[in-house]
Amino acid sequence: QAASYLVGVIIRAYDRRELIKDISGTLSAADASVADISSSVNEQTEEVTIKLHVRVKDYEQLSELLNRLGGIRNVLDVRRWKEPS
Repeated sequence: QAASYLVGVIIRAYDRRELIKDISGTLSAADASVADISSSVNEQTEEVTIKLHVRVKDYEQLSELLNRLGGIRNVLDVRRWKEPS
């Protein structure tokens, strides 16, 4: 099996129906597997923050995944994140 890397990704978006469905479809289409997911919603701004750990095979796949996630409707920001050590 090819090497894979576990990468943290954080997505900020305006909450809406089927947002998670669109994100999971994008992850699937990019052939990235999710190891962990958590989310929280700010009720005042209706903004959701989604933290993912995804497995990717290389930087190119990660870069494409971040671009695809950024193109989802209502997504404000997508970036890598590292947990404080």
